[in-house]
Amino acid sequence: MQLRRQHGFTLVELTIALAIFSALLLVMTSGVLQLYRIYQAGHEIRDTQEAARTVTQAITDDTHNSIAVAANTPASPPGSPSAICLYQTVQQLTNTLTGVEYYVAVHDTNGTPLSGSLAVHRADVSTPYTIGAAPGCPSPAAGGHDTVLTSSAVVVHAFQAATAAPSPPSVIPELITLKMSVESAYAQQPGDYQDDPLNSGFHQCVAQVNSQYCSITDIQMAALGHAGASL
Repeated sequence: MQLRRQHGFTLVELTIALAIFSALLLVMTSGVLQLYRIYQAGHEIRDTQEAARTVTQAITDDTHNSIAVAANTPASPPGSPSAICLYQTVQQLTNTLTGVEYYVAVHDTNGTPLSGSLAVHRADVSTPYTIGAAPGCPSPAAGGHDTVLTSSAVVVHAFQAATAAPSPPSVIPELITLKMSVESAYAQQPGDYQDDPLNSGFHQCVAQVNSQYCSITDIQMAALGHAGASL
């Protein structure tokens, strides 16, 4: 009886096949990771742009319905975020202006603050006023109606505002200008961003492979209210 020889793979053949398979797998994995990076970068850019649009549109709409505006920017530390008060009604008997206020504070989820995550808030505001004097912008009242306009996916880096009386001049400001910078959460990683040399107090993404998730949206806007001089 003659035994039939059975041919198999030698150790060398198996090693070569495994090396080829590993190389192909590495190429495929690199391609998938690159596609994911591109998708994630687009997602971060979309988040920052949407957050900036949401805030600026809300402020613009409220400003157009306002009879007076006011901004409060702490003198120190430099670059401190502003609070913006947009007054829409006046109570003549009590000499009180009422409206809404935009300010930056720590974002929270179900009452739990998210460390380092700054968001734009919108709250009701009221302040006494003196006829012939520009109104102030007080600190937000604790426990009042408060809406968070930006999600925890983005961080508000800069939020600086200033007011000016329109032409013809009036002591009651109607014009407000805002400079705002919204960053993706990934942009907070060390080495992903640097100070913007052309825009003091703002950031810009670093052009490096490791900062592919960095996304920063800068906004500069101006909005005009109405009838400020009627106060």
